[in-house]
Amino acid sequence: MKDGHMQIELRDYQVATMQKVLAIYQHNPHGKAKFVWATGLGKTVGFSAIAHEIRQRTNTNVLIIAHRDELLNQAAQKYRYIDPDASIGKVGGSSHEWGHPVTVASIQTLCRPQHLKSLKRFDYGLVIVDEAHHALNSNEYGKVLAQLPNAFKLGCTATDDRLDNKTNVDLFGEPVHTVSILDAIEQGYLCNASAMSRPSPLKPVQASMVSTPERVTIKQKNWRNALTRRNEIHALRKHISSMQAADRPFALAWMSIMPITWQKLSMHEA
Repeated sequence: MKDGHMQIELRDYQVATMQKVLAIYQHNPHGKAKFVWATGLGKTVGFSAIAHEIRQRTNTNVLIIAHRDELLNQAAQKYRYIDPDASIGKVGGSSHEWGHPVTVASIQTLCRPQHLKSLKRFDYGLVIVDEAHHALNSNEYGKVLAQLPNAFKLGCTATDDRLDNKTNVDLFGEPVHTVSILDAIEQGYLCNASAMSRPSPLKPVQASMVSTPERVTIKQKNWRNALTRRNEIHALRKHISSMQAADRPFALAWMSIMPITWQKLSMHEA
């Protein structure tokens, strides 16, 4: 990296990804790219290195978008690993630090009308979306990115496939570089997975224990019956209390001949 700003040494796959993204950017500064790395492979360091290199070449402003506050703080921290002297502002929660060369921002804040208007004012030439699998053209990410049509869009994620089968290829294109968990294990960047089983003291669940509509109906009926009995016992207790107040000897005599009932009342009261 230039000017001695790089404080950490990038791994091979990080360098390869950066070279591919920079090549796309050089060809079209208004284009898009996406990379997919498994969890634990340093995506934040990767996109920070890319952003710093583009700033070194063009001096453009950079906007980094995430959906959680801890990700914003992490992005600012890791960017300073690359460039300790970086001027970084935060937009999210109670912070509205617009106007810095590098801005980390919450998507929840950016999509508000007053902040959408601010986006165009600062001429961001590079927009990075962390956890890019959340971004769709039809949601708040699409709304924010639409305000920056001339910016280069870079997405990164560990889980590019969504359960609803929706895609954001229109926002970031197909992945330019992918490193899966198996790739990372084979290359020695992640430890191998192992599994051990231990005997469980719990009894196996029997098929008859599984909830079915019929069993749920029975349980609901039992709960209603229990609630009815409880209400009846509560009413009986109030009646006994009134008997005690009116005629204590009679109440004591009544309780002496119904010890089981009174014991149940005492248990419910406890």
